[in-house]
Order: sequence, then C-alpha cells, then structure tokens
Amino acid sequence: NKITEKEIASRVQRIANRSEKGDEEIKTKALLNLEGRYLRFFLGKELYGIDILKIVEIIKPVPVTPVPNTPNFVKGVINLRGSVVPAIDLRIKIGMEPKECDHKTRIVIVEDDYNGMKLRLGLIIDAVDVVCDVRAGNIESAPAFNAKEEVDFILCMVKSADSVYILLNLPVIITPINKNNMVR
Repeated sequence: NKITEKEIASRVQRIANRSEKGDEEIKTKALLNLEGRYLRFFLGKELYGIDILKIVEIIKPVPVTPVPNTPNFVKGVINLRGSVVPAIDLRIKIGMEPKECDHKTRIVIVEDDYNGMKLRLGLIIDAVDVVCDVRAGNIESAPAFNAKEEVDFILCMVKSADSVYILLNLPVIITPINKNNMVR
C-alpha cells in the first residue's frame, strides 16, 4: 500500500485548503466583532476612528494642569466636573508632530477597561469629522510595517467611499505603564 507523491500532494493541498478556509472563517469572525459605530476625526489631514461605545463625551479644550516627569505626549490633567482626568496629545502619542490648539480642537473623553479597572482619559484631537457605521466588508487588517511597537495602536483600516482611515486600538492608547497610573 504505497502512497504516491501525487496522492500526498493532493492530501497536503486538501489540508491546506481546509486551513485557509479556517483562517478565513477566523478572520471573518474577527472582522464582524469590529463592526459598529465609530467616531471619525482628524489628526492633521489624516482620518482616524474610535469606537463610539468607548466615548464618554467630546468637549472643547479646557485648561490643562501640567504634571512633571510624564512622557511628552501627556499634556497633564483636566478637571472634568470635579474628576481629574489625564489628557494626552494623541498626535504625539502616535508619533506625529505637535500642533497648537485652534477653534476645531476637541478633547475626546474615553473610558475603557484595563485589568478590571475603568480608565478614563482625554484624547486631544485636531477636529471631529462624523460618526460612521463600519461593516466587516469595509475593514482590512492593519498592514505589517515591521515596527510592531510603533504601530500597535492601529486596530485595522477602514475603506469608505471617500477615504481610507485607521481605527485606533484604544486599549493600547490608554494602557498605563506603571502603578502610579501614568499613561503609556
């Protein structure tokens, strides 16, 4: 009962096809999990998005109290109706050049879970665009840039009729780096 090379190649191909089908099914499920409504906003001329369910509110810029010995993207803290909320310049956080605030600048207050704790953070952005409904068919995996640490904030890419924009990986953006609740 010898198995010919042709039979082995055929079996390998069938297994590979099943694996590809399984990978595609996993990818489809992952993309379906990303479907939803996202706030689309500008940083410079580029568009980004954040899950609308993670947004508490959007406010005009308020005075920021600087905090010493924090990373350069941490602008300080703001007083949000009696709550102290860290504020970060999202442009600097993701490696863009800083920009002065103007009449379109907003602070997006977001909240997400981190190790069982609710973390609230103000993201300083250049301008709000729109709320978009994102479907799985419009979502593409983030390209591999061989610089994992520098682009791990990218969740995925979204194709729309007029543009391609980046959905941000909010848990990466708000992850603290130490027990003193400093943000990364």
